[in-house]
Amino acid sequence: MAFGTATVTTNRFKQQCADRLASSSGGASSSGGQILASNPKWAAMGSGATSASRTAASGDTGLSLELYTRSAGAVTLQGSSSGGPVSDTVKNVATITATSSGAIDEFTLNDTSSSGGSFADISATFAVINLATNDAIQFTTLITFT
Repeated sequence: MAFGTATVTTNRFKQQCADRLASSSGGASSSGGQILASNPKWAAMGSGATSASRTAASGDTGLSLELYTRSAGAVTLQGSSSGGPVSDTVKNVATITATSSGAIDEFTLNDTSSSGGSFADISATFAVINLATNDAIQFTTLITFT
């Protein structure tokens, strides 16, 4: 598959949403071994999608190479833009600052602050953005339930 720009909700995120809805306590259950560590608010960015010709896919579980420290986003409910329910969109705004130079072409939104592991809830690939030390990128993620 050729490299391309894409943003997807992952299979893991879909399973977590269903798991949370099915739980009698309103929190995560352990069905299927997919426990939701916390709400997906942790932004991570990385490198490697372009060189691997890898476009974001629903089966993604993480970044090719995660760079820098994850950042917790500010999460808010947004009103409907489609005439649907009053609040059908979750907005997450997170800023990650580069601690060294790097070429960024991947993003994930995760339910844990820990890097690595199978934690991607939202996966995105895009054209390379070259960063110098102390450059920052602000990622805004909108998840709309339609």
